[in-house]
Amino acid sequence: MYTTSTTEFHKNLANYFASKPLYLDEPTQKKPNIRKLVELPWQQTKGEMWDELEVTISDLDFFYEFDKQGESVLSYWRTLPQRYNPTDSYLKAWEEQCNNHPRGIRELKIASLLGNFFLHIQMMSAPPFIYAATEIADEILSDMNRRNNGDDDKLIINCYLALGRHLLDTNQITEAEAIFRRVLGIAERFFNDNQKIITPCLTELAWLLLLTKRVSEGETLIRRAIYILENSGYTISLEYARSLSVLGMLLHRKNELSEAEIIFTQALSTTEKVLGFDHPNFAQCISNLGMVFHANGKFSEAESSFRRSLQIMERYGDDKRIPYAAVLNNLAQLLQQLERYSEAEPLSRKQVEIFHRMGRKIGHDHPYLEASVSNYSDILQKMGYSTQMINSRLGEIFFASIPLIHNGQLLRDNI
Repeated sequence: MYTTSTTEFHKNLANYFASKPLYLDEPTQKKPNIRKLVELPWQQTKGEMWDELEVTISDLDFFYEFDKQGESVLSYWRTLPQRYNPTDSYLKAWEEQCNNHPRGIRELKIASLLGNFFLHIQMMSAPPFIYAATEIADEILSDMNRRNNGDDDKLIINCYLALGRHLLDTNQITEAEAIFRRVLGIAERFFNDNQKIITPCLTELAWLLLLTKRVSEGETLIRRAIYILENSGYTISLEYARSLSVLGMLLHRKNELSEAEIIFTQALSTTEKVLGFDHPNFAQCISNLGMVFHANGKFSEAESSFRRSLQIMERYGDDKRIPYAAVLNNLAQLLQQLERYSEAEPLSRKQVEIFHRMGRKIGHDHPYLEASVSNYSDILQKMGYSTQMINSRLGEIFFASIPLIHNGQLLRDNI
């Protein structure tokens, strides 16, 4: 009796689902074929049909409908052998999409999804799609005859916010501010002043103003965001916790530590209600409280907060990301102040490594790299290291044999 192997069985099923249409035509709309969306990539994976799987998940219609079902193709890309490159595949598919279809809301959604996809796996590949989404949004906004559609307008706003965040992450501060101010104006034009959709626009701009030391304007904006969220009933949400955290940071910058502690505690409580007490966002809130303890001279409480924050992030595998590096910096600075340099050194070094690695990922120096190198060099100097020894330590990180420090100055061209 003839029996097919398990692999052949999955191949046969994959071919069956591949023969089915992606859409089931209905009188009023095209309905996606959910069975095909779920079964096809899975059967292709089980059948080790790598070429066919790459074609399936690179198809932008499939990608779009798969995401609408709350799924992500990322796990399938991770299954494929390394010779398959999602950047090349999606850039080619996007070019074909733009050549064969008029650019509208659907293309805006696809570009936004692709931008977000690459932000998660390969930041250098995200900008083309982020910019494409914004260009399409510009075209839609320029159509004076368009009718407002709540969901579409929210999508446009989110596209501009994504661009602003990208510009801010890549240290293009002036451009980011222009985008954030523009999207706030768009949101205010489309929606009532008290609608929740406005709050991320306020929060992102307030965060930028905090980073650029314009605390008074930032505080005005973030208090408005918090007011809207409280009056809209969104006090148990991550957005509310994020807004509280930004306000706490602004108050900390103003040295209004008593109110900052109250706000950070409220953000911590809100985050715990939404995510639990063992999540990276919760860990970040603990670190924020640690900053207040440090500023108030409560060094034991501050150290305990920073170490607990790091432990939570490490359990979640977040020990290679920017928030983790920020907590490393907080703890290293505390230990440095307490003259516990041998404990501060490995923390500060790891922070430099994270910012250097992130810079390579985004294609240029991370904006925090220079300060982290300076802090690390200062710790080494206080431990008795010579300039030559400091350069050697930095060279281990940057794979450079030429001097990185000269007369106490960071030579940026050598990084």
